[in-house]
Amino acid sequence: MLPLRIELKNKILKGGSVNIKTFCFSKRDLSNLFRCFYFVISSGINLVKGINILKGFLRNRKYNNILNNIFQYIAIGNSLSESMKLTGCFPDFVIELIKIGENTGKLEEIFLELSSYYEEEYNFEAKLKEAIYYPIFLLSTSFVAFLIISKQVIPKFLFYSGNLILKSCRK
Repeated sequence: MLPLRIELKNKILKGGSVNIKTFCFSKRDLSNLFRCFYFVISSGINLVKGINILKGFLRNRKYNNILNNIFQYIAIGNSLSESMKLTGCFPDFVIELIKIGENTGKLEEIFLELSSYYEEEYNFEAKLKEAIYYPIFLLSTSFVAFLIISKQVIPKFLFYSGNLILKSCRK
């Protein structure tokens, strides 16, 4: 059985501590999940029924279990933000934004903005990785080429050039 949340406490300056959580969803998955929530709410479907529908579409067992937990927490009377907080799989600012959306009646807009935010974050990370991989590739191939030249080519060149010098001196 895998833990849903891992909390590490690190000491920082002035004796404080900070919680470091590993979240259950990737940024791409959060974007897709929030977009699905947006479509459910914007179509006028009850949130409990919508989550039940979303559970049917998910193929990932872990994500399905998380949605099932949210569904059960909402069914016993918790709000969506409280239910998401109880799963421990969502960042705190997401939970706070959803709480604000619940209180203001703008949950639909919050889900759309969260989806866009996580899509941009995912794209930024992908571009950053792409920008880093190319220089690393160039450096590693240059290093391998340098090793091959220094271990194979240069010694043979020195050996043959040394023989030529010796032959020319004998004549």
